Amino acid sequence: MVFQVSKFRNCDSPELARFLNDIRSSNWSLSSSAFVPRPNILPLVTAEKLIKANDNECRVGLFILRHSGVVVSCSQIDKKNQKQDVIVFSNVETEPQYQKRGIFWKALGNTCLRQTCLSDCKRIELTTWSFNRKGIPLYKRVGFRAVPGTSLLMENYLPSIVKLAAARPYFERYDYIRTLRNKRSYGYDAIEANGMSVFEYCWKPRKSTDTLRVLVDWQRKEIIDVECNVTETYHAGGEDQDV
Repeated sequence: MVFQVSKFRNCDSPELARFLNDIRSSNWSLSSSAFVPRPNILPLVTAEKLIKANDNECRVGLFILRHSGVVVSCSQIDKKNQKQDVIVFSNVETEPQYQKRGIFWKALGNTCLRQTCLSDCKRIELTTWSFNRKGIPLYKRVGFRAVPGTSLLMENYLPSIVKLAAARPYFERYDYIRTLRNKRSYGYDAIEANGMSVFEYCWKPRKSTDTLRVLVDWQRKEIIDVECNVTETYHAGGEDQDV
């Protein structure tokens, strides 16, 4: 399959409006990172509305995924506040025939996450729902953590973690998404460590003893501990090196 990711331009507005109106008229839609029922009254998306929304000062980008030149998915990224330290992923829409196959993440979500980690933001947020059994394990696999007491806010601290000087020896050798390890789960992700409620991030390549462990105080929104163990002997190659 030939997929192409591009950032929304005004000339894309008629095509994207048709795509959104078509997909939202179906019985189910992959929207806001979860499958939700069609509303009784469907708001009409127009090219003019898309252009106006994209001019918002908080908009980072509206990203479009095409297959063989045809729009099959899109996702919106916005700054949460004027400080620009929190980015929000939202309004995911995917053509039904491409849903539940991992295509959105592999072709579009992965690109958006990596670009965001290169920016000045400190964390990413998205809102899904607790019964999104397909999406939640995937989001956790790429660094999102379910915030206790919500239904369901997820936070991702990779943008802060990849910039840590203490973690640099590990990330200079291994990819920060491919070697991130976590247990498959659907519930909240906070664990107890040293009497504190924290999010845990653990990295380990499949063919190495090197490890990285980071703890995040999710209530104070800050990294509180980093344990990086990297051996001097290093052999490049393998899937963990594929950035």
